[in-house]
Amino acid sequence: MTDFSIKPAEVPQIPIRGTAGAGSPAEKAREFEAMFLSQSFDQMFKTVQSGPFGGGHGEKMWRSVLSQEYAKAVAESGDTGIAQSISGMMRAYDNTSGAD
Repeated sequence: MTDFSIKPAEVPQIPIRGTAGAGSPAEKAREFEAMFLSQSFDQMFKTVQSGPFGGGHGEKMWRSVLSQEYAKAVAESGDTGIAQSISGMMRAYDNTSGAD
């Protein structure tokens, strides 16, 4: 009798280009925190009234830049704890994935 069972193929481990030596987990976690906060600030600013001296096309253009800079400042301060949490998870993942 012929065996028609499907066997899993061997998949070689190929490193993803650009990830080796791309920075410490703390640095990448801080970048992620800044991106997350930038999107949060951007959503928050959409709900804020501009007042009598704001508004217009210029404000719409620069609002995202302002939210990015606020996010970078908050991320650099380390007050939210997002980067520390993400960095710890990244280190834990590196420790478990290296055991294979």
